[in-house]
Amino acid sequence: MSYNGYSTKSIIKEFSDAHILADENPKLLIKDSLKHSDSCNQRMFRVALVDEAIFKIKDRDNLPQILRNFIKAAEDLPACDCLVHSSTSLMHPECLEKTHKYFETRDKLIEYGKKL
Repeated sequence: MSYNGYSTKSIIKEFSDAHILADENPKLLIKDSLKHSDSCNQRMFRVALVDEAIFKIKDRDNLPQILRNFIKAAEDLPACDCLVHSSTSLMHPECLEKTHKYFETRDKLIEYGKKL
């Protein structure tokens, strides 16, 4: 699926819906991923597509500030090796701050999308 031609509002709404569905029941996602089911893959593929769409529209005029904040935080994420340690105390303080900012802005964007 491509989001070409979709409005910014539609993409934000889909971003919110896809992330909510993926986060809705983590135990179910784990259970689905361990059996011969494609539901986990479908949910995560939907998230990947809409995440990609967010960055394809970043140069559009009149983006909501909440979306600009998320894009900026996502582009400022630390290197992958620090993200792997994001749940431990091994992360550098500046990487921890950037990771926190990303999830904070992502959660705000999801809440914003729920209201659209």
